Amino acid sequence: GYNHCGIESRKESKLRTKQATENLIKVAEKEETAVLVAHGMLNGGIAKELMKQGWQIKQKKGHVNLGATILVKIVDL
Repeated sequence: GYNHCGIESRKESKLRTKQATENLIKVAEKEETAVLVAHGMLNGGIAKELMKQGWQIKQKKGHVNLGATILVKIVDL
């Protein structure tokens, strides 16, 4: 009964999350540090994708509607 016109599908959302994760990784590899400010659902999806690729949660804190998660990937030089 709801009008879904213009609303992102689950498949589109997963694709956008994967693309955002790839972009974040590229920036992190180039700059050594990257920061993403986004909606909690997108942040959670990106964190899940990063952990699949070997990243680890270093810190996860939040309060009501504001949260911060720090993920790191240790690389051998």
